[in-house]
Amino acid sequence: MIQTYVIHVASEIQRRKSIEKELDGKGFEVSFILDGDISTLNASRLNTFFSGKMKSAKATTSCAFKHILAYQDILKNKYPFALILEDDIRFYDNIHLLHSILDEIKDRDLHDFIVSLEDSRLKYIPRSKRQKGRLLYVENSGRMTGAYLIDFAGAKRILDYTKTKKMRAPIDWFHNECIAEKVISMFWAQPPIAVQGSLEGSVKSLIGKVRFGGLKVLVFRIQRLYKRIVYSFR
Repeated sequence: MIQTYVIHVASEIQRRKSIEKELDGKGFEVSFILDGDISTLNASRLNTFFSGKMKSAKATTSCAFKHILAYQDILKNKYPFALILEDDIRFYDNIHLLHSILDEIKDRDLHDFIVSLEDSRLKYIPRSKRQKGRLLYVENSGRMTGAYLIDFAGAKRILDYTKTKKMRAPIDWFHNECIAEKVISMFWAQPPIAVQGSLEGSVKSLIGKVRFGGLKVLVFRIQRLYKRIVYSFR
């Protein structure tokens, strides 16, 4: 069983039912991060972890804080690694590759890492860089935060970093800062195994005004097919 944290707004009952259905039977030990909703972002929490525009009670700050709570629980329970999911994630049919990804992490003795599992940004490893039998590739930025693996050391290093460098940007941009500052290493899974439904258009977004519905899904899928073809020739 893979220890799994789901970033979730406690009041979104239907959304919880949807993600529970998505995860059912996939071998995840699921914990929902229910604390950290906007109403719980008091001055103490904001001052401890955030600065600038992020130091206010709003959706992006709540989402980032829930990721922090997941990292704290990883350390509390001494999990060697965990899977972090946002509650709009949708897995592709190749989800079975997750076990091969975990094997590769062990075989390569990777540590202090985040492994991006999604292609919500429509970013891929160019064919020229791909190696036979390899699924994980070092990159210098993330691919959103809808689905990623993080190890104990990586979670600890991020939490330690926030003690001196408060989070000044949404969680995905903060990860990029941590990569640039060599706090963590970022790996992309190729091929990716998941996508955020709110960016694809199949799930309504709780942050920002992202188009929802059949047209958005169709446009995204056409763009995804095009990008996959482009990267297969690079």
